[in-house]
Amino acid sequence: MPSLKDFISESKKRGYSKEELIPELLKKGYSQKEITFAFNEQNNPKNIQNNLQNKKNLNFFEKIGKIFTPSFFQEVREQSILPSFLTFLLVGVVVLILRFLFSLIITSGYGLGIFSIASTLSIFFLIAILILGIASTFIYSGISHFIIYLFKGKGKFTDTYNAITYSLVPSEILSIIPLIGMFSFIYSLVLSTYGLSEYHKISKGKAFVAAFIPVLIVLIILITFAVILISSLRALF
Repeated sequence: MPSLKDFISESKKRGYSKEELIPELLKKGYSQKEITFAFNEQNNPKNIQNNLQNKKNLNFFEKIGKIFTPSFFQEVREQSILPSFLTFLLVGVVVLILRFLFSLIITSGYGLGIFSIASTLSIFFLIAILILGIASTFIYSGISHFIIYLFKGKGKFTDTYNAITYSLVPSEILSIIPLIGMFSFIYSLVLSTYGLSEYHKISKGKAFVAAFIPVLIVLIILITFAVILISSLRALF
């Protein structure tokens, strides 16, 4: 039979928060003193450091192979944002090249050369999308981390950034596939929910809120901008 500390640890991995566990443990007959001691042991810096050391250091290709599954966040936990940033950047560059080659195939079908105006505009447009994507990882993570802070999450901004950025990599890869790419962000949203829950030791419901609200904010901004733009065009014409 697992100890109280092990039971709490396993329950947290499944997404249960401290507030959800305490009433259940009291019902099972544990005293408040036993429960408090077990939670304090969980939050001990030595235990946290041991958990970090137990995470695997995977190379780039191993990460890409595992990053499509929620279990990725149980195996990988970086201590800086650099690995996830570089992974996102490298995948973004590869996707950019593939999209540019695809645009060349289309333009060549219309008899346009590699250095045509359409091709030049295409490469600048794709580079702009990549830069915007990189910037969005910091904005997205900043909003998410603020929400997690309100939920009293245990991790740092580094954990939030890594969970969000690694989760966006599958969306980058799948975006080059017609039709599937349109819905790829939904899958990344699911992955980020698992990642935030694992890293910050919060319930999956709270993690989903932290992952979804930044998206909702962006959608509201885009819709507002579109309404203003349409209204302005109608006024002009």
